[in-house]
Amino acid sequence: MDFDQEIAKANQQLKALAMGVAIERRGDRLALRATLPPKPGSTKDRSYQQRIPIGVTASPAGLRRAIAEAKKLGGDMALKQFDWANWTEVAPEFPVVGEAIDRFEAIERDKLKSSTWAQIYRPILNRLDRSAPLSPDYLRPLIEVQPVNSRNRQLWVQVLGRLAKSAGVSFDTSELRGGYNRSNQKRMILPTDAEIVATRDRIPNPQWQYAYGLMACYGLRNHEIFFIDPESIAQAPGMIQVTEGKTGARQVWPCYPEWWEQWELWRYDLIPEVTGRNNCEYGQRLHQQFRRYGLGRPYSLRHRWAVRTIEFGWPVELAARQMGHSLQVHTTTYHQWITEDTHRRTWEILINRGDRPKPPSQQPRIDD
Repeated sequence: MDFDQEIAKANQQLKALAMGVAIERRGDRLALRATLPPKPGSTKDRSYQQRIPIGVTASPAGLRRAIAEAKKLGGDMALKQFDWANWTEVAPEFPVVGEAIDRFEAIERDKLKSSTWAQIYRPILNRLDRSAPLSPDYLRPLIEVQPVNSRNRQLWVQVLGRLAKSAGVSFDTSELRGGYNRSNQKRMILPTDAEIVATRDRIPNPQWQYAYGLMACYGLRNHEIFFIDPESIAQAPGMIQVTEGKTGARQVWPCYPEWWEQWELWRYDLIPEVTGRNNCEYGQRLHQQFRRYGLGRPYSLRHRWAVRTIEFGWPVELAARQMGHSLQVHTTTYHQWITEDTHRRTWEILINRGDRPKPPSQQPRIDD
């Protein structure tokens, strides 16, 4: 069915509702037609058939917007509340949300990681009214209802700001973003290393016991345990090559190397047989199994690895690189878990090193 037939179908529905309004195609744009009072300044003295441009293109999304506007106009007429001041032209300078989304997806989707599009952009874009005008007045309330200084608000600002920019709509989000940062997150209670060992030992499934051990020993993201070069992990002392993931390939060293040996982490054939279309799905499979066995949050093992490297005295730059993020993200995220106990144990390890600097010898006092 062609588009003109869709318009005819919409007009039949409006007629059945006794709206007294019809949708008309004028080139690549849609307009409303109805019997309306003369415009202000007109020499006419009685109502007559007139058109109202509504600033939408002749497209499925534009037609949905036109139907909504036609019902609104019909309601104004029925209640004798029609005012030309409200209908001079309905937001002609703004594109329709649905059209803007379609163009945005066609242009921008390939620039984003599939997991980013699936987890962040698509859920937010799906919640928009595709028939609405993509105007600041429409977008701003959508952001303002998100909790202030939250990650969720930051994501809405990011997605809607980028959508508006791609559509050529001026939309200043600087005052809407808020003060969210990673340090605002509720602090997770991390397991001790003794608790990690005990938890791993009680997992009945050998494959998921192996997966838990990998997460603990290498501080990997959920999906990354499924993207390890088997040849790298098979060689002592257990340095692994992550082949792909959220931040690409990198090398990671075990912290503790004893776990690599004791837990036979070199046997990558024990990795669970999991499939997924993207990183998100791989990560969800792991998270589901952790929940099934009551193992706590998978990221607690990654966070504990980061804190453990501090206790080992690893340079923070190396730890950040092995975790696959920037030094700024590393220090901002993991500063909250540096407790007094962590400071004490780190001090004891460093101060008891045989090669640490020693104070200069005290010179004998010479009496006058």
